[in-house]
Amino acid sequence: MEALVGSVVEPRPTGAGWQLIHARDLGDDAHRALFLNQTTSSDEADAQEPPIYNVMFGIGRRQRYAEFSDLLQDEGAVLYYPGSGDDYGPMLHLYQQFKWSAVFYVDYLSKRNDALKMVRDMPGTQSTDIQPLGPRFMRQRAWNRYWHTNPASQRFAVSRSAFAFACDLSIEDAATFRYHFYRTDAVQTYENLLNTGVKPTVVVLQDHGWGCNWTSFGGSHEMYETALLHRALPEFLFVADNTIVWPGYVRIDAPVVIEGQMHRHARALYRRNPAVSWRDLLDSHSRQY
Repeated sequence: MEALVGSVVEPRPTGAGWQLIHARDLGDDAHRALFLNQTTSSDEADAQEPPIYNVMFGIGRRQRYAEFSDLLQDEGAVLYYPGSGDDYGPMLHLYQQFKWSAVFYVDYLSKRNDALKMVRDMPGTQSTDIQPLGPRFMRQRAWNRYWHTNPASQRFAVSRSAFAFACDLSIEDAATFRYHFYRTDAVQTYENLLNTGVKPTVVVLQDHGWGCNWTSFGGSHEMYETALLHRALPEFLFVADNTIVWPGYVRIDAPVVIEGQMHRHARALYRRNPAVSWRDLLDSHSRQY
């Protein structure tokens, strides 16, 4: 089989299902346009779309995952926001302190229009080079690998509605960082990211509600357990006042309500407590469950 420079499943049915065409036949501009033009789809169509963004960058493993290799060597911080919606507040509010090298926003209920609009309209920012991403970007073979094995994770969204994109983003003419958005299950996507070797520096914890979470991001639930078992607990958490802090963290600043945030819950920055070891947390979690 010839190596693929890039591939995308065009939304055009054939007798054998969805037609696979090479990105070299589309060209880079057409490839991006195929993604961006979907922004006019209705919510209903968006929920039923096929997994059309099956993009593989480069030839071979080394080039395909070059971005993760760069992140592992980069000294900048990585932000992960599960259930992010269009809440750009934490990304802007914490930038001066952390100088992001990469940001990951994940929400399986966000619509393509809203996700793209957020990066284009954020005050004081500039976004360029929007690129669609496929499941292989995090070394997974299909979008269903971005959903937790608990059947409840598919209660509100399923893999056929998944999409992802990345773009370069700069804040107030500062250095550019890479922004990623995934419409996938935030719990499993977090584990997929950790499996690439990228360990977020800051994780935002806000259980927004609306009855559309199959689990809680705060407290000793699946996301905390994933980070604990991977020995990848982030150094910092940015936690809303309606959300339970992960064990082993202490608050280090006053709660704030910031521009661009969803809902009006005050949030505060927490840091790993050096007096509580990973082994202490693991033993406590094991006794609890």
